Amino acid sequence: MNTQTAHTAGTDVLDNLLEGCQIIDFEWKYYYLNDAAIVHARKARQELIGKTMMGSYPGIENTPLFAVLQRVMGDRKAERIEYEFTYPDGSVGWFELHVQPCVEGILILSDDITYRKRAERDLANTATQLSLVYDNVSDIIYHLAVEPDDRFRFLSVNPAFLKATGLTEDQVVGKLVQEVIPQPAHALVLGNYKKAIRNKGTIRWEEVSVYPTGTKYGEVSVSPVFDAHGHCISLIGAVHDMTESMLAKEHIETQLKRLGALHDIDLAITASLDLQLVLKVVLEQATTQLRMDAASVLLLSPDTQALTFGAGRGFRKRGIEQTRLRLGEGLAGKAALEQHLVRLGDSAKTQGFTRSGLMESEGFVEYYGAPLVAKGKVNGVLELFHREAFEAEDEWRSFLLTLAGQAAIAIDNAGLFQDLQKTTSELILSYDATIEGWSRALELRDLETEGHTRRVTDLAERLAQAMGTNAAELVPIRRGALLHDIGKMGVPDSILLKPGKLTDEEWLIMREHPQYAFDLLSPIKFLRPALDIPYCHHEKWDGSGYPRGLKEELIPPSARIFAVVDVWDALRSDRPYRQAWKDEDALAYIKQEAGTHFDPHVVEEFERHIIGSMNGSGR
Repeated sequence: MNTQTAHTAGTDVLDNLLEGCQIIDFEWKYYYLNDAAIVHARKARQELIGKTMMGSYPGIENTPLFAVLQRVMGDRKAERIEYEFTYPDGSVGWFELHVQPCVEGILILSDDITYRKRAERDLANTATQLSLVYDNVSDIIYHLAVEPDDRFRFLSVNPAFLKATGLTEDQVVGKLVQEVIPQPAHALVLGNYKKAIRNKGTIRWEEVSVYPTGTKYGEVSVSPVFDAHGHCISLIGAVHDMTESMLAKEHIETQLKRLGALHDIDLAITASLDLQLVLKVVLEQATTQLRMDAASVLLLSPDTQALTFGAGRGFRKRGIEQTRLRLGEGLAGKAALEQHLVRLGDSAKTQGFTRSGLMESEGFVEYYGAPLVAKGKVNGVLELFHREAFEAEDEWRSFLLTLAGQAAIAIDNAGLFQDLQKTTSELILSYDATIEGWSRALELRDLETEGHTRRVTDLAERLAQAMGTNAAELVPIRRGALLHDIGKMGVPDSILLKPGKLTDEEWLIMREHPQYAFDLLSPIKFLRPALDIPYCHHEKWDGSGYPRGLKEELIPPSARIFAVVDVWDALRSDRPYRQAWKDEDALAYIKQEAGTHFDPHVVEEFERHIIGSMNGSGR
């Protein structure tokens, strides 16, 4: 079950509500209306969906209702309003609106209270109409006598009162209010009765009462009745039963929270490949949305086929971290092997639970284990623990399996990423091994330079690092140094291996080897960043180098670094036409060529870091 499926399940609930339900998006357009809302609107659905409220009901932006909608849209805090609406034909309807923020914008639950409002007005005018309402209205109606010492006694109640409370008329009529209503509501109810008398007007409030028939949610309105002398002689009360709508609203809120939880997990999966981070989000949502005390994820090793601890939340001790179960062992192993949800309701009565010590030490009495399955493969088990007895409903189980599915996707993605990283690392190692192989092949062709490539590569890396080059930039420097003479593959042996000095014509051919290197390496995408050294290490600071005659800062930094260490190593190596120079003579030559052949700054850094380390001076 993905987020879209969960969203569809949520709108199915809205479709079946008796209350009107509409969702307005952030652009004030109708995003969704259920059938009851269409009835309230007296318009066809196609006249509203995708249209703005202002376009559908001109002038609505100047109403108190729109002010409430704006506040909820901005502050994201729920509000309630009773609103009198005049239809185009002149008729009037009263609606009780519950406005609350949601993912798409704002959710408006509307209850048509037109009949109740009329009933309240009628009750204030005639006793005859009161009697009629008593017998027929679905709302609770009652009549109270006002006695000295702020006592209120039931004079009469309508059938709806008796049906809602489960009481008989004998148990109510003639009794004091305190003898009938539940104890927790005494202060609120009596206080509001006194307030209605004091203000000489109707008082409204919402209350929750627990009767033999169950918990009831109601909106109460109480109006005082005065005699000719202005003394309050009785109170007329009406209670609109909102139990079904409140339960439905709670269900909607739960669905919206769960949709939000799935969205958070989706964001974590797409935004990060850190498995621990994603599992943290999954466990947080699992314990919060499913109201569990603790949760853990056991990961299945494909090599050992064992379940081991991956992440946990809500545990008082660290015993869960020692978990190691074979596939099929214990309830978690059974959930993974058989790929279905398992439950443990009482560890003392269940045989074969391999971690009864964990349950006892943590005080758990409930356990659920859901397999983590992605692409038909089991990746582990999501475990939930609770310290009180708990009987899960089908919807709860369904959401648990949805969370397990999300966790399985996260684990699968992390595994794919790790495999990709491993493959990439192996590929890079293969590339580097190939490059080193090419370098050794070049030295086999020219035995006089044996070891030269390895030495200058090491020196170039050390000098570049000392000059502040970061690790990522060292990679192309190393590869470029290894391949600095790759272009000599295009130089004939008669020239490359000639023991004496080259003629002018032969030098022209030899000077082509940087271009040969460029032509050879540039088609290879992963070696393009390494081209600077093979292509430019014979360029000179004063512009007299080859192949392009680049000058000063136009020469790539890596090539300027390599030029110094290349000449340094060449001068200190034996050649057929000369013996190796002493270190001090080679250094003197390099310093002499600073500003002509070499970048002066590179020469300075070379002397400080390379020569300094050789002399042990640390300069």
